[in-house]
Amino acid sequence: MDARFPVYSLLLLLLFIPGSILAENNTSVVTDTPQSVATGDQEALMNLALDAKAYALENGKATAVSAFSDKATFVRNGMHISAYNQSGVLLADPYQTEKIGTSFIAPDHDTGIVRQLRDLAQSGGGLLTPEITDTKGISYYATDIDGGWWIVAVSGTA
Repeated sequence: MDARFPVYSLLLLLLFIPGSILAENNTSVVTDTPQSVATGDQEALMNLALDAKAYALENGKATAVSAFSDKATFVRNGMHISAYNQSGVLLADPYQTEKIGTSFIAPDHDTGIVRQLRDLAQSGGGLLTPEITDTKGISYYATDIDGGWWIVAVSGTA
């Protein structure tokens, strides 16, 4: 037997022992969830917005705007879709049909919620919740459709 065999065996054994000891003694559990991880409700809101976006891209603006204004199509579990053009003019909303055609962004660069949502949609889309900014208890998921208009999934009431 070669004299190097016991030395190599010992080195090999020492290589594996520290890792197994660390693995056995590591009982820590991470319980903090980052703020950016969506809750189930936020995920449902995002999924509604993405479903509506896919519908709009597949069926065209006119058909989508009509569907978004219909309470039977894109209203789910207390959530609904609203649509706006890039100037903040309401194109569709199942609960504010009388306000369709109204601009919700003032020309003097207001910092209102519709402007915030438009800017969010233009920058790739995302979630806006009461924890992020003062949305009066309402959560939103905004996303751009084709650069000419955007939609927002809305959940909650003021």
